[in-house]
Amino acid sequence: MISRRWVLALPTVGLLAQAGRETEYMAADLLRGTRVCRWERPGAAVSMGSLLKPFLVIAYAQTHNRFPELVCRGAVDHCWLPRGHGRQNVVTALANSCNFYFRRIAADVNAAALRSICLSYGLESPEMGITADRLIGLGAGWPQRASAVLGAFVKLSQERSDPGTELALEGMHQCVERGTARGLGLNVRGKTGTAPCSHTPRSEGDGYLTVLYPLDRARLILLVRHCGTTGAHAAQLALPILQKLV
Repeated sequence: MISRRWVLALPTVGLLAQAGRETEYMAADLLRGTRVCRWERPGAAVSMGSLLKPFLVIAYAQTHNRFPELVCRGAVDHCWLPRGHGRQNVVTALANSCNFYFRRIAADVNAAALRSICLSYGLESPEMGITADRLIGLGAGWPQRASAVLGAFVKLSQERSDPGTELALEGMHQCVERGTARGLGLNVRGKTGTAPCSHTPRSEGDGYLTVLYPLDRARLILLVRHCGTTGAHAAQLALPILQKLV
């Protein structure tokens, strides 16, 4: 799996991937009631890496009154950032896509609550016995169809019904402000994901991004995938697409 550190440290390297494939995207315009699809094999269920972490936050909140604060030490804690993220709460951990924090959350999420959230948001429930690593998007991940993921974020953009959704939305705001999606350069909500490549021939990985635009009362939900890069670099590639759609 391609390392996010690669593109965060050397973002220009990821531009080499741009020549091989066009950036794929799906979008839902909530004002016009229209959808756009420029996505290879949109019906195929694939891992999208960390993109689904907001829904783990919502599921965890169904059965827990509070979220932990944890200190991520990086490589020693098997997080993607070798130096570590330091002290994290759920909002900063979502913004930074901290694997150490979310591994702890995923290991303690109630299976019935997660199935209920999947049903509510139109996502495929994870298979029985799935590991915490896969739930947070590592390895084979927690595969989903792109159209279902887009629909789930459409619903999330319209929700303010409980503390879990508020935390997820705030984490997505900070993700673009100062986290893994900061390359987008807009004051919106977003979430990145980096996953094994789902294309043929295979590259090092696929970078994903979802965007809820604008910040207040989102009217456009965008889902982006680019082959051969990371979610952090996909955020850099998404701005021209977003500008074209709005």
